[in-house]
Amino acid sequence: MFRSRVGNRLRLLLWDGIGVWLCQRRLYQGGFIWPRIGDAVFALTQAQWQWLITGVD
Repeated sequence: MFRSRVGNRLRLLLWDGIGVWLCQRRLYQGGFIWPRIGDAVFALTQAQWQWLITGVD
């Protein structure tokens, strides 16, 4: 997963077993919260991922 410098776009490379998908999500207002260097990193559950890509805070 990659975030733009401005923080309003996410790009995700996803392997589906056959090929790679490039998925993108853009926010027209606000930005995605991203961990800072040194912050703890964690895994998302399937439900959290669905919330993230649908734009739920």
